[in-house]
Amino acid sequence: MAIPGLCVGCASCEEDCECGRSTTAPGTPRDDEQSKLGVCGKMMPAVNNEKKKERPNCDDDICASDDYPLIPGLPDHISKAFLAMLPRASFTRLQLVSRSWKRYFQSEELFDIRRQIGEAEPCIYVLAEHPRAAPFVMLHPRADKWVSLPPTPGHSKDQIWEGFSCVAVDSFLFVMGGTRRSTHHPYSTGEMCGEVWRYDAKTNKWEARRKMDPARSWHAAAAIGGRIYVAGGSSPHTILQSAQVYDVSSDSWSPLPDMRHRRFGCQGLALNHELWVVAGEFEIHHTSDTGPEHGSVEIFDPKSCSWRLAPDVCLDSEKVAGPMVVADGRLLCVHQRTVREYKGGKNWEILGYVSSGDLSQRPYPRFGFGLVSLEKEVFVIGGARESWQNQTRCTIQNLDTVEVCNLDQLSKSRDSCPELSWRDASPMGVCRGTILATALVWL
Repeated sequence: MAIPGLCVGCASCEEDCECGRSTTAPGTPRDDEQSKLGVCGKMMPAVNNEKKKERPNCDDDICASDDYPLIPGLPDHISKAFLAMLPRASFTRLQLVSRSWKRYFQSEELFDIRRQIGEAEPCIYVLAEHPRAAPFVMLHPRADKWVSLPPTPGHSKDQIWEGFSCVAVDSFLFVMGGTRRSTHHPYSTGEMCGEVWRYDAKTNKWEARRKMDPARSWHAAAAIGGRIYVAGGSSPHTILQSAQVYDVSSDSWSPLPDMRHRRFGCQGLALNHELWVVAGEFEIHHTSDTGPEHGSVEIFDPKSCSWRLAPDVCLDSEKVAGPMVVADGRLLCVHQRTVREYKGGKNWEILGYVSSGDLSQRPYPRFGFGLVSLEKEVFVIGGARESWQNQTRCTIQNLDTVEVCNLDQLSKSRDSCPELSWRDASPMGVCRGTILATALVWL
């Protein structure tokens, strides 16, 4: 039942309720002297049949003033704390209430307050290969709900974009470098780019930032201490061993010492405040007697600004055995239907076996999936699986499923091997297939 004097159902109302619609419920006696309450909470002047008072315009100083309360009758510091406790998934709609709410829900102050009162929520960002040119999608883990981001700049149906890196810093998502090829010439070498695009999760907008020089593709990247470190990859004419660091606050790039080996197709991880460049393909130095260690990891220490080599870390002698992720300060990988933790040297401890879901399907398990860690959980997202209909015909099944592993919940199977606790999260829906990028942002 509508409340007499309360504006209902008007999305255009802002702080002064300019809709002009009747706010009296049907069948309710109208009192010309009755004040009306807009959706913003402001009491509107009474209406007289003989002389209608002019309503203030939302462009007036009272609506634009910082002194105008977010919630009438409450001090702003209480209103801000109350609004900061609302679910992150509702922010987009709440910005439509008024201009003052929009300013607040897009402000850095809101997210600072959420962090201070322990209300910051994780948001998982994912870019899948299919459908082509699909935008990033975001999962609200607490609401188990997916939403789409605005289109990614430079990502179109006429181009294949691959080999880029994606890193999150504070409330920003950075997409850097990569190779673009025309869909009309899918087997061409394509054009490498040094473009850097930044997505602001507060304003839901993309903007260009300073380019990388040189342009690189299939490189390693990770964020440490509010700065982004990139290393290796391939340039238009060579495989790179160079490294750079990007300062987010000043939008500037600075060179770093070269790695020991030229490598591309490597993975970047931030572990113990250091950059780990994991395996990849190598270019053998002619002056080396043994060549590079294919299972090695090169580690950069920002404090000493130096590299060191950690040999034989990877399970595969040539490449990374599977996607790796840092979860709760632990280096994990998914390898041959097991989840393993790195214990130093050549030692990988099996935490548990994958006992259900797409990861465990035999004889053709899931591949091309993305890993995201969230506290004690690891999200296994998307990917693909081969499906053989007979001995000669094979099709690729693109997956949109999301499986979540809890690292703290172990059980014993019948053969006394540990099994991890798994649950299903909401599937991605339209987006599916090989995962091109993942990132985690707290807001």
